[in-house]
This record gives sequence, structure tokens and C-alpha cells, in this order.
Amino acid sequence: MRKIEIIGGPGAGKTTLATAMGEVLGLAVVHLDDLFWISQDQVTARSECQARLDAVLQREAYIIEGGHDWSFQQRAAACDTLIWLDIPPHIRAMNIVRRRLGKYTARHKHATGIAAFQAAKPVFGHWHYFALDWAETYSGRAFQRASTLQNVQLIRLRSRAEVAGFLTSLRK
Repeated sequence: MRKIEIIGGPGAGKTTLATAMGEVLGLAVVHLDDLFWISQDQVTARSECQARLDAVLQREAYIIEGGHDWSFQQRAAACDTLIWLDIPPHIRAMNIVRRRLGKYTARHKHATGIAAFQAAKPVFGHWHYFALDWAETYSGRAFQRASTLQNVQLIRLRSRAEVAGFLTSLRK
């Protein structure tokens, strides 16, 4: 395992797993969102994003995590291990809300109760996409496409317990 790709729906724990694996394996972690987004509301030009991705994929070793379907085939073909966090939708939805509330309260220390809930409202408006539709349309399709690639180890983790067990096995 030297070139690792982690995919999964929003809130599945991709960043958390990538960070933990990076520490255990001593590999650099690359977040696709960092290549794609300039700011919260501005994306990088596709050509620049592609150049950044090309530079990452030429490295000898890395852990890359995230979505962005347009580059999946290229990323999957370059990796030796693909990990799909196939976490149930209700767990991912709770993680999305928890993350959103955490970001809000970190920025606004005085926010509590209903104020924090109001800050998280935009997440609730699209939770069905993030928690249900995305995993069914992107992650599953991506994992199926990756199954046709040769020399790629496929790992599917379906719960927090499986993720914890996987990390434990890496530490041994």
C-alpha cells in the first residue's frame, strides 16, 4: 500500500481515515477538495486542478481522499489500493450535521442551542443528496468501475467498527 485512494459519501469519514492512515503509514495525505476549491465559493479552473492532480499522482506514495467524479478513473488507475467507506446513510447524515455544527460553534463561540441549529440549516436542506443519493450514485458506481482495474486492492469498510479494525491491522 503506497498509493491509496479513499472514497465514500459525505460524512463517511474519508478525511479522518486518511489522516489516521497517513500517521500510521508515514504517507502524505492529499484532500481533493484542497486541489479543487480556491475558497468556500470559488473553484479552481479545471486545467489547474488537473495539473495539481497530475503532480500528486506522479508521487511515489500518497493517500488521496475525496470525490470529484471527473477524475475518478485517472485516480483509480494510478492507485494500488482503493478503500470505499460504505457507511450507512443515517450515520453519514449525523456526521454531516455534527461537522457543520462544530464548524459553526468554532467560529462563533457564543452560539448555542437554536442559533447553532439555524447555522446548520443549509445542511438539512440537502441532506437527502449528501446522505442518500450521493452514495448510491457515485461511491457504488466508482467501486464497481474500480473492480475492473487490475493490480488494485479493493477494500470496502461498512461500519466504524470495520474502520477501527482496519486501522488496528495497519498498526501491527
